[in-house]
Amino acid sequence: MLVTGAAKRLGRTIAARFAAAGWAVAVHYRDSAAEAEALAASLPQARAYRLDLGAADADFAGLLAAVRQDLGGVDCVVNSASLFEEDGFGTMSPALFDRHMAVNFRAPVLLTAALASQLAAEGRQGSVVHILDQKLFNLNTDYYSYTLSKLALKESIRMQAMSAAPCLRVNGVAPGLTLLSGEQTEDNFRRAHRMTALGQGTRPESVADAVLFLAEAVQISGQILTVDDGQHLLPLARDVMFAVE
Repeated sequence: MLVTGAAKRLGRTIAARFAAAGWAVAVHYRDSAAEAEALAASLPQARAYRLDLGAADADFAGLLAAVRQDLGGVDCVVNSASLFEEDGFGTMSPALFDRHMAVNFRAPVLLTAALASQLAAEGRQGSVVHILDQKLFNLNTDYYSYTLSKLALKESIRMQAMSAAPCLRVNGVAPGLTLLSGEQTEDNFRRAHRMTALGQGTRPESVADAVLFLAEAVQISGQILTVDDGQHLLPLARDVMFAVE
C-alpha cells in the first residue's frame, strides 16, 4: 500500500498504523527525504518514494509501478499529502490557487485513476482513502483556495467510486484539528484543539484507525467518515485557529 505525504504529520501516523496491521508500506514524500527514509527504515516492510504530486508531468502510473516492483501489488492508496496555505477570497493569486488544486485535487484523482487501471488490468481489487477536512462540513471562508480544493475532492468521491467499481473502492476520512499547523502557537493549538463537542480534540491515532477500517471494509465505497471529536457540530465564523485568538 502507498501513503502520500507519509514522511511527516498525519501521513506518518497512518503509515505506521498500516505497518502495525501487517501491510507493506510505500512511504511517499516530496522534499522530506531524511524523514521518509527514517520512517521506512523503522517499519517492518517499507520503502520511500519521491514524487512531486503537483508537477504537471507527475508520473502516477510510474510511482505505482515502482512500488509494485519493490513491495508487490499495490492494493491500497491513502492520499494524505496536502498543501495548506492561507489566502482569502480577495487575496487569492492564480499561482497559489493552481498549486492547491494540483496537490489537493488533481493529484489524488489522477493517482486513483491510475490505481484503478492497474487493478483492472491485473484482475484484482483494492481501495483508496482520501484525507479531507472537517471544515468541509462546517464551512468558513478562511484558507479559501485550500478549502475549494478539498471541497472538489470531497464532491468527487462518489464519482470516483462509481467510475472505479468494481475493482476499486473509494472513500474519505475528514479529520478535525489534529496537529499544530503553520504559524500556530502551542497555546493557540491547545485551546483550539479542544473546541469540539466532546472537548478532547482529535487524536492522530483515531484518524489512522478510521483510514485502516475503510481500507479493509470490503463492502463500503463512496462514503466519508468525519473523525473530529464532534468539531463539525460547532459552527464557527472563522477557522478554529483564528477563533481562539
